[in-house]
Amino acid sequence: FYVLICVFGNRLTMSLVEEKENRISEMILTAVSAKELVIGKLLSLITLGFIQIAVFSIPVVAVAIIYRDNPMVAPILATIDWDPIRILGNVCLLLVSYFLFAGACTLVGSLMPTARDASQYIGIVMIGVVLPLFFMNNLISSGSVNMVTYILSYFPLSSPIALMLRNAFGNLPAWELVLGIAELGLASAFVLRMTVKSFQKNAINFSVVKPKLGIRKSWKKA
Repeated sequence: FYVLICVFGNRLTMSLVEEKENRISEMILTAVSAKELVIGKLLSLITLGFIQIAVFSIPVVAVAIIYRDNPMVAPILATIDWDPIRILGNVCLLLVSYFLFAGACTLVGSLMPTARDASQYIGIVMIGVVLPLFFMNNLISSGSVNMVTYILSYFPLSSPIALMLRNAFGNLPAWELVLGIAELGLASAFVLRMTVKSFQKNAINFSVVKPKLGIRKSWKKA
């Protein structure tokens, strides 16, 4: 997950903002809808990310299997607990988590007019990836499940790494795993919807979009 974010996080953010900056989005939207464009970009970049991971991981796994009896490889493999249920759980978390962060990065790109502006705001999203590392002991220790652990596990931006770590170390019950996957799936769908709406409104907007936090006029009249 870290490799995917580090390698493709910036690419996900720039996928929409570069077309806005170069005025290409105006021409593309004459042929396809904003929803089709956003979903197509997300699916293509997500697929590209997993292909890249496969290119790196398959040779490593193949070498480990071929030389499993090697004195240097055998001790490393012996320390790994090959639990198919945990592996499958983390694979499911990886899929929905990467879709969530891909949508979040694309959302930032849809709001910003230039690549320079987008690179300044993407750090807000990346904080969620790094945050669980500061509370590693709470996540990997079975006796340290407290409020901080639950907050990190169910806050959408920090949830992927927190849940993966807890699941890898056997500190995540099955019901929490299912709940976490469902939450990330719903968050991914929400972020995707927000990205589509944002791109529809800001595809030809070349200024930084600032959220309006004031009271609406209709509310004031009421």
